[in-house]
Amino acid sequence: MVDDGTWNRLSSEEQREYQALRPRFIQAVLDSGLLDEWGRKFLVKSDGDFSFLSDGGPPFAAIKSKSAAVIAALHSDAVQNCNR
Repeated sequence: MVDDGTWNRLSSEEQREYQALRPRFIQAVLDSGLLDEWGRKFLVKSDGDFSFLSDGGPPFAAIKSKSAAVIAALHSDAVQNCNR
């Protein structure tokens, strides 16, 4: 789970979306095999309508959100927790 500060900055709707996306997202991070490099390689990007994580290619794990905060929270979660 993401840290309390990040969690508390999300609206209740964003918290629900984060919780819905998290299992698929975390599995994709683990499956990527890039745990040590992941946080530096993928950045929050936007196509104008949706935010997503990308290394310059398509959205990571095909996950997009209208909320950049949800995507940033997923990114923080992966950086904080996936190499532990």
